[in-house]
Amino acid sequence: MSSDVPKKMIIPFIIEVLRKYTDTDHVLKQEEISKKLKSDYNLTVNRKTLSRNLRQVMYYDPEHIKCSIRRRNGEEIDVEDDEESAVYTDFYYEHEFEKSELQSLIYNVIFAKHISRKQKEEIVKKLEKLWPSSIRHNLKHYILDTQDPGSEFSPLFYNLEEIDRAISDHRVIEFQYGSYDENLKFHIDGRVWKVFPFGIAANNNDFYLVGLVCGSSHSSPEDLISDVKKLIENVEQGSRFLDTFRIDRIRELCITDNEEMSDEEKRIAASFSLKDINHSWNNVFDYARQNSSLSPGRSITAKFIFKNNQDGNLSDAIDYFGKANIRIEKSENAVSGEYRLIVRTNDRAMKEFAKTYARNVVVLEPEYLRDELRDLFKTAYEAFA
Repeated sequence: MSSDVPKKMIIPFIIEVLRKYTDTDHVLKQEEISKKLKSDYNLTVNRKTLSRNLRQVMYYDPEHIKCSIRRRNGEEIDVEDDEESAVYTDFYYEHEFEKSELQSLIYNVIFAKHISRKQKEEIVKKLEKLWPSSIRHNLKHYILDTQDPGSEFSPLFYNLEEIDRAISDHRVIEFQYGSYDENLKFHIDGRVWKVFPFGIAANNNDFYLVGLVCGSSHSSPEDLISDVKKLIENVEQGSRFLDTFRIDRIRELCITDNEEMSDEEKRIAASFSLKDINHSWNNVFDYARQNSSLSPGRSITAKFIFKNNQDGNLSDAIDYFGKANIRIEKSENAVSGEYRLIVRTNDRAMKEFAKTYARNVVVLEPEYLRDELRDLFKTAYEAFA
């Protein structure tokens, strides 16, 4: 062994070599590990010392360090039955992620809408370090420009972190909200929004804050609980909808400086969750699942006829509303290519779907939505007549 490397560093270097160069499909024999130790760390280890340290590594980290155990003639054996003739070979590191799992994460980052190219490259580099360098791709092969050149600033990560903290602590958040004007410039509306957050949802690669807008700041946790209780009662009565905000459009977000709630106050606040609202959705996740557009609206059970044609087919309805929210009503008189569908959604999402697939959809219930769509399509027809 080289004199300038401490003995205690042999095992960490062995682990790093295996982590860096191997996986279930790429293994190293003892001789190859020895060469990597020499080239990467200028560490020379004799065969006996390396073999002893490899066994120690497997003993201390059996979850990640794996190998094949054979007789000298190449036959695989049970080391407990024949320790003396056992030969350890084909060492590899079993990584936390499967290659396909990590690739999926990388692609999700690449095609994210509100992460700048620079951020994407940094995140992908971090993810790729979780796998051996021998199979890493060249970033330039698959980092795509999916944004406008000017989209270099995004508060998305900061906002997600702060919203998550506010949800955990049952605290109100304050922020400003922006939108685009006719010159395609992003600007802030100037209003300070105060929102009690319930959760985070995603739709079409956009992240949404789901919560209730509060009327004013609160001087005490008791005021906050009282305000939230009133808001939820209004939602339950149908006079108030949950509020949603695109998280990438939130600016200057901060958590209110109320004193932290006591354990009892947190318990009370947590009890005012969406499960107490008298609708079929029980929590924010069901709300997001049933509200495919993540826009404010009344929760409804909608019935409509969907006709397959060149403009759309049944799969489009399933993709839009989600398989868990849709039911096909069987009928003996059903016309070929037509389906009577029952979905749990909200009225705004149903309205948007009916507008998009106007040649496919005939809304049957609820009646008020059917009337709204009839008036809408009549106005549109007159405009084009």
